[in-house]
Amino acid sequence: MNWLSVKRLFVRELLGQLRDRRTIFTTVMLPVMIYPVLGLVMMQAVQFMSEDSSKLVVVGDFQYEGLPEMFTEEEKEDGKYVVDKSLLEILTETYPEKATLDGVKESLQQRLDSKEFDAALILTPELSDYLSYLEKVVRGEADLKQQPEQLPGPVIVYNSVVDKSKIARSRISGMLEVWEEDVRDYLFELGGLPLGVATPIVFESEDIAPEESQAAEFWASLIPIMLLLWTLSGAFYPAVDLCAGEKERGTLETLLCGPAKRVEIVMGKLLTVMVFSFATSLANLVAIAFTGVFMVARVMPVGSELHAKLGVFPGWSILWSLVVLVPLVAMFSALALAAATFARSSKEGQYYMMPLLMLALPLSMISVMPNVELDLGTSLIPVSGSALLLRNLVQSQFDVAIRYALPVMASSAFCCYLAVRWATFQFNSEAVLFRESEKWDVRLWMRQLIKNKPLLPTGGMAVFVAISILMLRYAANVTATAPQSWQEFVTDNSIALILTVGVPAILVASVFTRNPLGSLKLKKTSGWVIVLAVILPFLLHPVIGWMGVCIEKIYPISPSIKASTAPLQQMMVEAPAWAMLLAIAVVPGIFEELAFRGIILTGLQKNTKSSSAIFVSAAFFGITHGILQQSINAFAIGLLLGYIAVRTGSLLPTIVMHVLHNGITYCVSFAAVHEQLTGLMIEYEGQPVYSPIVAGVSGLLALILLFVIHVKTRPARPELLPEQVLDGE
Repeated sequence: MNWLSVKRLFVRELLGQLRDRRTIFTTVMLPVMIYPVLGLVMMQAVQFMSEDSSKLVVVGDFQYEGLPEMFTEEEKEDGKYVVDKSLLEILTETYPEKATLDGVKESLQQRLDSKEFDAALILTPELSDYLSYLEKVVRGEADLKQQPEQLPGPVIVYNSVVDKSKIARSRISGMLEVWEEDVRDYLFELGGLPLGVATPIVFESEDIAPEESQAAEFWASLIPIMLLLWTLSGAFYPAVDLCAGEKERGTLETLLCGPAKRVEIVMGKLLTVMVFSFATSLANLVAIAFTGVFMVARVMPVGSELHAKLGVFPGWSILWSLVVLVPLVAMFSALALAAATFARSSKEGQYYMMPLLMLALPLSMISVMPNVELDLGTSLIPVSGSALLLRNLVQSQFDVAIRYALPVMASSAFCCYLAVRWATFQFNSEAVLFRESEKWDVRLWMRQLIKNKPLLPTGGMAVFVAISILMLRYAANVTATAPQSWQEFVTDNSIALILTVGVPAILVASVFTRNPLGSLKLKKTSGWVIVLAVILPFLLHPVIGWMGVCIEKIYPISPSIKASTAPLQQMMVEAPAWAMLLAIAVVPGIFEELAFRGIILTGLQKNTKSSSAIFVSAAFFGITHGILQQSINAFAIGLLLGYIAVRTGSLLPTIVMHVLHNGITYCVSFAAVHEQLTGLMIEYEGQPVYSPIVAGVSGLLALILLFVIHVKTRPARPELLPEQVLDGE
């Protein structure tokens, strides 16, 4: 790649975007203007934030002779009381004679629904009698026989759906707590007991965090999410104009005819998009900091919690965050560029913004979830690791941030590399660059699809099968019930796997292709390949076992998942071996291979490179496994199986390897097998694993066998062969 050409393309695209007033306005001027305007609007809206008194109806006698008063304010006209400290406007009513508590509640509920008042407080006559009786007990005039839980205490009737009613309930509760303390102190003083007996232990808490750290905690919950959204939105609109916009203007053909390579064109456009994405993030950050510190904080009451948090902005920490933001800017810019390249027009490109936001927003929300910290596991998750790293930097937790900054940036860089490859592939595809908008008719499309069947599945068919499998697996998991016996587990698991994984692959291959066996890679292969496929699972099992240990070390299995899988593990012990091998080895080994290394991998090979097809098919294979640790393990195994399927051009060796791997894993889980393998296995953190020497030797032998397969076979590349040649095969 010629970086001088990339520089020239970057300068060309950058100057072209800078001449566009709309781009400058949306990336720089709009955020600078909109946040101060929002601050002014908030300042105007403060007048509507004043607290109003809550209307309260008190049913029953609240004046108890000798006891502290419940309401200490003077009575106004019409029997109304106003408690300024509690912001309560109280209207008293007598308790109906011979009325039950449930009847009073029902009557108040109807009046509450009509918004006659905000809440009601019921004081039953039994409560008044009990307080009088309790006072006699303290004076020594009676024995304590009644218990307070046997009597209906003050009952608050409110509507949790209405905000005013909830506020009234909170104010009543505070007032009753104060009154309860006054009554308790009065009774203790009356009985001659020290007041310290009423509250023998008083807890105190002291927040040692400085004011700057408390403010940083507030900004840390806001800035990471906002930065991620600004980065994505700032990258998307320039990307749409640079790709889909050039298609509409007819200038893309001129650029493609130049001496620059397609990858150089992509890199030049990527750098341009990154500039605007970073500028958008910086402009939004400066604008929201100015608005929060100098405008919103000024209108908040001095001494309030929000005033203290908004008034201090962690400036130096934010500067470090901007440095870490660069890989994330590159990743989002590459994704936006790839999506914009696929779009036929600028209008169509706008539609792709929402899917990207839907993918990025849940991953960025992890930074505000409780008890989620930045560690090795979370740092490797795209977007989530960046959000947590930004949070730690804003909170000035530099020791943790430095420790995991490299994994976070490496994860973002890898995703950026994949997105750049996707965009470059689309720039190399004339069908993508110069396709025109067309009217889509479902019936005509289905008729043409069946009438003009391709020899092998296309990439669209492969993606359709993969998404169908994911949706069917999700529906099956949601509707499934926990098996009560091993017979039920074997039957349900086998049928569900066949219907949700095997049937879609077989149907698409049979109905929509002219060569179903070739679409599923069901071809003969050499005998020595089958022999190596039988040996490889035994050699790879120790290595895969240690890989599982490493995965659990990075992403520990939660106790809830262990508890939910414990009954299934017990069933596996009680069930006959043949039944469990059928359910977890034979059926998955056949039908999962037909789907993921069969039609999905074959279809992806037709429209992209074999390496990309292996990666995508393995990713779909991993997602279908519900538990994260299993998904990562399945993804790694899927890469190996996909490589063997591509090199041999047949599904038979991968089926053999899949069945044997699952079968060996099941057999080794028994204690009797552990005893037979005592010399080969050790205990590591409470679980048996192969010794490192055994894993190293077997892994080396497995690499030798894989090298033999690599040398003796050639990759199947049906996308590069004309269909006439394939028909002859």
